Amino acid sequence: MKKQKAIIRDILRSRILRFKRIVPRFVRGNKAVLLAEEKAFEEIVLALKKARKSINVEMYIFKDDEAGRKIAMILKQKSREGVRVNILYVAWGSVTTYSEFFEGLRQAGVVVAEHNNHNPI
Repeated sequence: MKKQKAIIRDILRSRILRFKRIVPRFVRGNKAVLLAEEKAFEEIVLALKKARKSINVEMYIFKDDEAGRKIAMILKQKSREGVRVNILYVAWGSVTTYSEFFEGLRQAGVVVAEHNNHNPI
């Protein structure tokens, strides 16, 4: 439990720091590109493959489907290469994903933390 709380704290801290670095850049002449569906997925895969030191992933829905398995495969490989990999996923959003999917990530050295673990019903 302490490890999961530390992971959540680290991910939130990294999001705050990233936000602080990004905000000043939104000035006249700058632009943001909204990527959708396949292009967004391609960019995510590319970014994960380029990681050298650490990967922090926050997922609302992490499914054991084609896309989820591809992401999981890359995360496992990066962990085996010595990259520090942390995943924070939302329990409710990933309710249909079996625990074996996440256990496979853990066995490859990925730190997996579940967030919002409660029954909304």
